[in-house]
Amino acid sequence: MSVRNWDKSQERGFTLIELLVVIAIIALLMAMIVPAIRKAKAHAQTVVCKTNLKQYSLAMTTYLNDNDGIYPDSKQAIYKTKHTSHLPCQWHDAEVSPENNPDNAGPLWPYLTNMGAHLCPSFKGFAKRYGEAHINHNASIPIEPQYSYSQNHYLGGHNSAGEVVAILKESELSRPAASVAMFVEESMWFMQNDNGQVVASHVLNDTTFWTRHPGDQYYGDSVATYHKNLNVEMQLIAGTYITQTKESGTGNVAFCDGHVEMIEPYEFQEGSAGRFYKSYLVAYPERDIMANEVPYKR
Repeated sequence: MSVRNWDKSQERGFTLIELLVVIAIIALLMAMIVPAIRKAKAHAQTVVCKTNLKQYSLAMTTYLNDNDGIYPDSKQAIYKTKHTSHLPCQWHDAEVSPENNPDNAGPLWPYLTNMGAHLCPSFKGFAKRYGEAHINHNASIPIEPQYSYSQNHYLGGHNSAGEVVAILKESELSRPAASVAMFVEESMWFMQNDNGQVVASHVLNDTTFWTRHPGDQYYGDSVATYHKNLNVEMQLIAGTYITQTKESGTGNVAFCDGHVEMIEPYEFQEGSAGRFYKSYLVAYPERDIMANEVPYKR
């Protein structure tokens, strides 16, 4: 029996061209897979956010059933009062959270506790990237997000003089419940459109959502743009806070009939009193929503 000697010269590796072809195929596959993974992740985060707001809506419904249909004061519903010594940081101040400090719990908190539903997962990502740039941030308070949702201030809201802003009772809704916001995910940054017009002059701090009529001196709060917002443009202002300058992104809103849907905060309607942005149009609960004069007490 003869033994054939192996000729090492017959060994053949990849040529440079073949290697480049393989790399190109892998790159092409990655280009197709990565966006799909990102899209799936974003969709999952949106679903979780909507589920959270559904739970908030159910909690409020139970609260109303137990309290003769009277809404809690939005400024004290979840946090009994503004306990933090630095209000702009309340949303990420774990020490003052009712979860860690029960004495701070407002009347709605017992209906929300142990839900694990206080944060939009998309918000967590934005908070990690931009949290320390929020206005008047106190560097001694760690960025540990506690909530990203706020109660509509026109449902149980009072102004600084203690006067009712809009309504106190569920039965006083004069617009369809399906069109009036109960809870929203609120923006943590100031917003303006591409023409420089202000959309949000206030940001997430307490759990009160008070968006304003254009005749008011402020535009107030705005629904956030944490979803469908892969190209958000931020501008750092004087090294102290950020403002969103790109008209993109959507936010989830829980309505008084219990359904949750996304809205586009930059969407607006022109009225004789000015430009009415979507956040106000879904928040104000009475029929004279686009009145020429400010229809609520400031």
